[in-house]
Amino acid sequence: MTAPGTESVRPAGAKADKSAGTDRRPLGTGHISGNLAADPELRYTPTGRAVCKLRVAYVPRVKDTKTGQWSDGEVEFYDIDAWGQQAENCAEYLAKGNRIVAVGDWQEVTYESKDGQQIKRNQMTARDIGPSLLFRGAVIETSNREDN
Repeated sequence: MTAPGTESVRPAGAKADKSAGTDRRPLGTGHISGNLAADPELRYTPTGRAVCKLRVAYVPRVKDTKTGQWSDGEVEFYDIDAWGQQAENCAEYLAKGNRIVAVGDWQEVTYESKDGQQIKRNQMTARDIGPSLLFRGAVIETSNREDN
């Protein structure tokens, strides 16, 4: 499985990060659009920094080469982490089923499950997240926060 919308590859000589029992391999910068498969999960690090986990369902469009017809491919799921004020905004304004667009840095994460299996996932650390206007409108809410 590859990350959708990956625009660049890992820089030459970049090494995997093996901290916290996981292996992280940078895949480059890219984007994704899809529907939230669950409500955003907001938590805070021990230092008080907000982090929000989003689970996105992505359905690729595939073309049958014999008939020329387009159809939905198999659904793929990706995790996105948002940090700081963006994390708090995601938790407050997004919900399961919302269609979103996100841009950020992709990593392939490898870890061991509780039953000892090696699990690989592609996940994104988001730089920017917003609602998709493909099928619906959205209301942009401005704030007077000084931390924006």
